[in-house]
Amino acid sequence: LFRSPSASTITYTNFGSVAAKITAYSSSLAPFTDAGLPKVGTLIPPGKSFKVTISFSSRTPGTYHRALIVETNSPRAVARSAIELNAVASVAP
Repeated sequence: LFRSPSASTITYTNFGSVAAKITAYSSSLAPFTDAGLPKVGTLIPPGKSFKVTISFSSRTPGTYHRALIVETNSPRAVARSAIELNAVASVAP
């Protein structure tokens, strides 16, 4: 079985004119894992960013599709950002 961990970094930036409050995240990303997500309730000031590293590792062959969803407040409604996560784990030749 071939197992090669893989990772990518995603940068979220508040391009608005007021602080964005993190209100929720997607519930389960397994077999993807994340590092760097601020806690729910964190305020992201205008012009500021945070980075999230997404890693994938699976011992089970298959195709995996998940979405990292980050919700923030907005002056008019909830802002929802979705990043599609896709990976394939295969058996070594």
